[in-house]
Amino acid sequence: MAEMLEGRIKKTTMKTSAFILTVAFLLSLGGCTAEEDILDNGGSNSDPAKCLHGTYLGTAQVKLRYFDPFGVYLGEKNLQFQAKVLAGKPSQLKTAPVGEDNPFNLNFFSVNQSAEGAFNMMSGLGFTDPKDGRELFLQYWDFDWNKTNGSVSGKLTDTGNAQALTLNLINIQDLFTGFVFQNTMKLQTTLTGTITCDKASLKLKGQSKNEIVTFEIIVEASK
Repeated sequence: MAEMLEGRIKKTTMKTSAFILTVAFLLSLGGCTAEEDILDNGGSNSDPAKCLHGTYLGTAQVKLRYFDPFGVYLGEKNLQFQAKVLAGKPSQLKTAPVGEDNPFNLNFFSVNQSAEGAFNMMSGLGFTDPKDGRELFLQYWDFDWNKTNGSVSGKLTDTGNAQALTLNLINIQDLFTGFVFQNTMKLQTTLTGTITCDKASLKLKGQSKNEIVTFEIIVEASK
């Protein structure tokens, strides 16, 4: 089956826009970088999620299962990446009390952003229009966190496609050209796992928007 997949998908690559560079550019319009915005701890010391704030480093195991346009299974690829997890206070607009209602902001991604299987997960983010200064906030994910055992679970509820601000992305290969390109994660992609003050074990499971790939991403990281 793997040979069939290799026969349908050419081993060619092309550069794709780095997910995190895109985020950083959009945030720079508001005067800070993506990581600074996410890791700006602020807030009350009584916040039970405050100890999560920071950077976790580790690895990601990515499983891609390819299907043709008629839904016929073609084969599977298993890939590994260095990964980073950022947790911080819930994101909000800079000039208005509008933001996400998740217990904390969560962003995790593969360090390599150009290869097949590279990914980015962003729970929510504010944007500033450089032309007129208007702000827009998008909450992509709704998730819950159990402060007792660190379990987290949620779903992708907004892709950002309507605003052309898609930040939950997976790199896949085109079945016909073999080029690697970004595809939006489909609505209802799930998030499960645990995140504690020193470790993160997170899983994304879903489908690409064009429906030719199902994926499972497992990230293990620690501070």
